[in-house]
Amino acid sequence: MDACVFVIIQQWKNDFRKKKKQPPFWIGVSLVSLYLIYCIYQTIIHFRKVSPVSNGPAKFQALSIVTFMFVSFVGLLLGIVKGNNWFTKADINLMFVAPISPTHELLYGMLRRMIVSIPITLILITQLPNIHYYFAISAKDLLILLLTWILLTITLTVVSIAIYSATAIHPHIRRLILIAMFFCGGTVILGAVVALWRSGNNLGGVIPFLTDPALHVVPFGGWAAGFFVNMMNGQVYQAMIYLGLLLVMPIVGLALIALNSSDYYEEVLASIGHGYGILHDAEDAIEGHAHQRRKTHLFGLSSGEVALMQRRITEQSKGTFLLLDRISVIMFGVATFLGAVMHVFMRKGMYPFIMEVITLAVLSYMSIFTLPTERFAEELQKPFIFLMPGKPVKKLLFASAAPMLKCLIESAICLSIVSVFSQLPASFVFYGAIFQSSAILLYCAAYVASVRTLSLNHSQFSRKVLALAVVSAIFMFEMSLGINIGHELYIASTTIFVIVFLFLAVCNLIAAMVFFSSAKSILEYRD
Repeated sequence: MDACVFVIIQQWKNDFRKKKKQPPFWIGVSLVSLYLIYCIYQTIIHFRKVSPVSNGPAKFQALSIVTFMFVSFVGLLLGIVKGNNWFTKADINLMFVAPISPTHELLYGMLRRMIVSIPITLILITQLPNIHYYFAISAKDLLILLLTWILLTITLTVVSIAIYSATAIHPHIRRLILIAMFFCGGTVILGAVVALWRSGNNLGGVIPFLTDPALHVVPFGGWAAGFFVNMMNGQVYQAMIYLGLLLVMPIVGLALIALNSSDYYEEVLASIGHGYGILHDAEDAIEGHAHQRRKTHLFGLSSGEVALMQRRITEQSKGTFLLLDRISVIMFGVATFLGAVMHVFMRKGMYPFIMEVITLAVLSYMSIFTLPTERFAEELQKPFIFLMPGKPVKKLLFASAAPMLKCLIESAICLSIVSVFSQLPASFVFYGAIFQSSAILLYCAAYVASVRTLSLNHSQFSRKVLALAVVSAIFMFEMSLGINIGHELYIASTTIFVIVFLFLAVCNLIAAMVFFSSAKSILEYRD
């Protein structure tokens, strides 16, 4: 095991040597340090203050149950489905051929996975003062919450890799476990929906269902919630039962890992070999079709820059329907939940324009966070985009237009779902879809400008953070401007105020063209 720990320490050292020469790394460290200092200051100054939130502890118990169950479901799902991805190619080439026990190598993979959860734990620690302030949670209960989170993280890591290793030669058992997980999760969601419906679409009516002790029998997430809630309520004996389950399951998982480590070891090798085989077959197929040419025009356009848009649309349309993929399904689910929330706000008398602003803000940021920008950054390093005829600004525009087209279709469906729930006007779907697609184009333009500013040598994360910060600043300005204009239009007529989103979409397009023009030099001069 000493060799595995040595490898992890060396990886940290190498990563630090590589990143310490990058200014964005130190900027990020400075911002995180300042944020931690600010959180410590807030903790010392305002820890004794409590916000008068009605029924705060019960609401936080319901929120903690939802969080624990969601984290458990996602953690187990990723561990069971993608357990063989816990090792990199470097681990395969160096550690799997070294005289190291397969059990130690699995423990090495688990240790790396646990280290990934450290940033999330730090975020939770920084939010403890806010939890105390808004939900009136005592310091003792906050420590119990932190202990529960650490226990759940360790348990999920060990159990997920134990299930994967134990079912390496029995994939049908793995499928049965996944079916049971989805059935259990679907049952909980269905119960919450029924409770919401019975309460007259009042979100407070879901709290009794979520705080029901019957949910504590759900493995892992329910056990963690049972331990935390019972400790909060002073029911120590019931809490010890769930604590025992959380402590016993990692021990059982380690025993399964020790018994089935060789099967897991062989499956990881087979998976890596299968991946190399797929890559080799793909290279052969590309080489076989290298001399084939096909001339097509998109929407009647035949200029050189349009080929970039057509190329990305062709890539996006593979295995999809109308450019809609798995991310689109997630967006539809978010839109359904958002529509239910907006319906509650509508019953409480919220202005339609405010609901529309909230809806567009949530869906726009969801589209931005799920936008794959790394492939576009890779294309900027390929020679064809430099050699093909056309103006640099048009090249950047058409290369970024394909995600905008996908977002236009996706947002039209999402906004239709929200409008049905919250009874918003049909014109909001049209103007809102235009605004959301223009927001995606604006983010793509800001990302290209960040590539020009930071160059491709810096990390993708730093480029995304810079682009997101710039776009967020523009959105804040547009929100204040749109609220003022929309208020005047709403006074004039309650039906035409949605036109303000068309005006904001035009502002996004103008800002995007400014970013594209400022970044055109990345296609004019190549380092």
